[in-house]
Amino acid sequence: MAEATNNEFMTSAATASSEFELLETGAYSAVCVGLTKREFKRFKSDETEPKFQFIFQVVDGDTKHYLRTLPFRNVINEKSNLFQFLSSWLGVTLEKASAGIDLGKTVGLKAQLVVDIQERDGKSYNVISNVLKAKKNDPVQFVEDDQAPAFLNKGEFICTRWIDGLSFAEAKEEVTDEDLVKEAEAKKASAPKKVDGKDFIENKDEESDLPF
Repeated sequence: MAEATNNEFMTSAATASSEFELLETGAYSAVCVGLTKREFKRFKSDETEPKFQFIFQVVDGDTKHYLRTLPFRNVINEKSNLFQFLSSWLGVTLEKASAGIDLGKTVGLKAQLVVDIQERDGKSYNVISNVLKAKKNDPVQFVEDDQAPAFLNKGEFICTRWIDGLSFAEAKEEVTDEDLVKEAEAKKASAPKKVDGKDFIENKDEESDLPF
């Protein structure tokens, strides 16, 4: 039998596509749909400490996207990341924070997310680069979902709070702590960038009483 000398049976691997459809860089109306609290390792240490993550839903066409913030330490002062986040999103002041903040009441609140795309280890990810106050009279609403990504609800949580109408797809594989750490590292960006206020100033509403 003659040996084949042509390339009719040659094939090459297709370029791998992203597992998740990404949002384009820009500002999006969003709803906070979840809040989680779990232990994270301290920087350059084997010790752990509890941190919060906020989860937002962005609906783009027929696709529901879920974006998590980086973990926040439970610290409120003028330099803390959590305070800067709450101040930018909800207008929280140190005076109001001094009376105590029930973070669980942020679930269900609207926001404007500034979303970027970041690449790491050959993969692309959506990251939240800034969170702003929702536009005045923004009609965005939470869209019920019984197939939200399973990884959102994986982990040894201290506590969680999810919006009514959100449940999760069955996990296809176990998500380990290492996976969660890698995801957090992949989403690390430089300090939140300042966004040109002219795109939002006309939508700025007067500060109102907060729900906590």
